[in-house]
Amino acid sequence: MSDPWISTIYLKCRRSDRDKKTVLYCRKHTGPLMVQHPFYPEGEKKSCHIYLLYPPGGIVGGDKLFVNLYMNKNTKVLLTMPSITKFYFSKSSKSSSLTQYFFLEEKATLEFLPPETLLFPGAYAEITTYFYIQKNSKIIAWDNLSFGRTVLKEPFDKGNCNYKLQIWQSDILLLYEKLCISNGDLSIINHYPLLSTLIATPANEQLLNIVRKIIYNKRIIAGATLLDSSLLVVRMLCNNDNYLRTILYKLWDVLRPEIIGDISFPPRIWFT
Repeated sequence: MSDPWISTIYLKCRRSDRDKKTVLYCRKHTGPLMVQHPFYPEGEKKSCHIYLLYPPGGIVGGDKLFVNLYMNKNTKVLLTMPSITKFYFSKSSKSSSLTQYFFLEEKATLEFLPPETLLFPGAYAEITTYFYIQKNSKIIAWDNLSFGRTVLKEPFDKGNCNYKLQIWQSDILLLYEKLCISNGDLSIINHYPLLSTLIATPANEQLLNIVRKIIYNKRIIAGATLLDSSLLVVRMLCNNDNYLRTILYKLWDVLRPEIIGDISFPPRIWFT
């Protein structure tokens, strides 16, 4: 049996004084975590698109991955991945972990839009994400968990998942989401295999009402809340990954012009 992977990546972005574009000026990594060369498909003064590459063979028992993104003042980043993140069956019942840290300075803008995280039956996963933002930071981010392979009707009937999401604003904890799945028991999410959480700030009551109209239908269980008058939190449960993805894209299409100030510009990697 091969040794587990311990992989860390540090990314730092700043705004160029010469041409006012966001540049990735520091990237350090150990292990298989890497990024492609940054792209500017919307123009150099718009968001810097960064593609994060996870281990191609997936994450297995004992692997530990750490992602760190530091964004200086006035930077704009869209971070995504070319493929889903896979937590495989752990023969030894050892937990695998993915820990992500996002640090935003004043007026930094982040879109964190990863594909779903797939947990195979028998996976033991620890997934933790921290956002440290300022009052004038802008964020649209989502996280999608798939318990089992829904397309193949393969249930997540064994395994564990400990999931945490925290958002801190100037040392104040705005949001703390926690989910614990043990022994494949999905009763805490009403036995739905797909769970999605979307956050966005700064939002308002008008955006909240628009979002509620989009998610109000019979094919998903969903709710939207406005915390601290500006943090929008959307939670969704679903049985169909394609439909859930369609809803997420629709939400992003509505939220991006209002929060980021630009129309939606889907990364090309999503369609390849």
